[in-house]
Amino acid sequence: MFLGFYLDKILASIFPDSSPIDEASRILFYYFSFDLLLRFFLQELPTMSIAPYLHLPIRRSKIFIYLLLKSIPGYFNIIPLFILIPFLIRYVIPNFSLVFGLTWILAICLLILTASFFTFYIKKLFVIRPAIIFIYLLAIVGLTYLDYSGYIVVSEYFKAELLAIANNYFLLIFPALILAIGFTATYWLLEKNAYFEDSSGSNKKISSGSVFSFLDRYGNVGSLIQLEIKMIMRNSRPKTMLIVSFVFLLYGFMIYANEMWYGNPLFIMGVGVFLTGFLMMNHGQFMFSWESSYFDFLLTRSLSLKEVLFAKYWLFAAAVCFSFIITLPYAFFNTNIAFYNIAATLYNIGVNILLLMYISTLNKKRIDLTKSAFFNYEGASVSQFLLIFPFLGFPVVIVYLFGLYDYAIGGVLFLGFAGVSGIVFKDKIIRAIAALLLKRKYIMSKGFRET
Repeated sequence: MFLGFYLDKILASIFPDSSPIDEASRILFYYFSFDLLLRFFLQELPTMSIAPYLHLPIRRSKIFIYLLLKSIPGYFNIIPLFILIPFLIRYVIPNFSLVFGLTWILAICLLILTASFFTFYIKKLFVIRPAIIFIYLLAIVGLTYLDYSGYIVVSEYFKAELLAIANNYFLLIFPALILAIGFTATYWLLEKNAYFEDSSGSNKKISSGSVFSFLDRYGNVGSLIQLEIKMIMRNSRPKTMLIVSFVFLLYGFMIYANEMWYGNPLFIMGVGVFLTGFLMMNHGQFMFSWESSYFDFLLTRSLSLKEVLFAKYWLFAAAVCFSFIITLPYAFFNTNIAFYNIAATLYNIGVNILLLMYISTLNKKRIDLTKSAFFNYEGASVSQFLLIFPFLGFPVVIVYLFGLYDYAIGGVLFLGFAGVSGIVFKDKIIRAIAALLLKRKYIMSKGFRET
């Protein structure tokens, strides 16, 4: 609210050559881009609320409409109003008109609700078709980058359309129509896929109980990957850390926008390893501690420790590849970034994942999955703090040593080759780590039982 009351002064000081209403309307484009990303990870699907009503003598159509309407006063929809309404009262209405101000704020509210229903739709599609997340995230990040770099000024188009609606209130029919389409599409998708565990809208049989049932074809390794994904998505701390990891992928905008770093191969290599490996590193540092509450259960199953480790390996390798794809647009800043990030990706997959597995066998501290991730050091040990040195330090040292002979690019090639070698010999390395895990599994299990 404080920000809202002084937003006009803040914008006037930052953009003295532009009107505060123009800049506020333009910045809303960036707000909605960030809002759509945040909603995807934090906004819950209404399908989780359907179960208590399905056995009651109420038409399912009414249940779906009720659940969608119930989501309207959510905090994602309410929080922006604490900024926009004070700005509206203090600046917009006094400097323009009551009709202009009300039309402007109403158009924004319609767009906020559209974002809410659109996120429901995308999240439900993600449950049915997990690959949709790549298209969704790339579209948002890509449009934001194109606007930020000036290739396509999407925010200017957004501002122009929003102000056109505010000046002509009858144009509110367009955002209202978009909202109606979003509501209808979400309703239709909920109706076709009413149950949380549905894997296909056309499948009327009882599913196997897994959102990612396509992994069943990979046997025990696939089942363990499913178990890990469920653990992440259904518990507070791992899910929060996952969201934080996605936010850190945007860190490159702050780094690569400064051309002074392009001539420093040590820094670019370090940032490349960090960005492509942070998602894997952030979750993988507590590799077995995440499972501390059911680690004994895993030991009683007909699973080999090699299968457990391979499930971890492929999940983390997928996380690194995903991070590489998300950070690939940074190559628009400088094409060398793509080359460095390819080497960093290979190094993370072939060396850092295996190193992470080895370090994790030394950790035996329990984690409570339900606790918050912020200011929570439960499960942390000295190994987590020491891991940063080989994880980031070794690549930087290698590039530095090659740089002493004016051949820093050789260090990058060496790291890429080391990664490829690790990928080729991963079976033997994972067998060796499995042997170490076999020796330590009872020590780890005892530690996980301690509170």
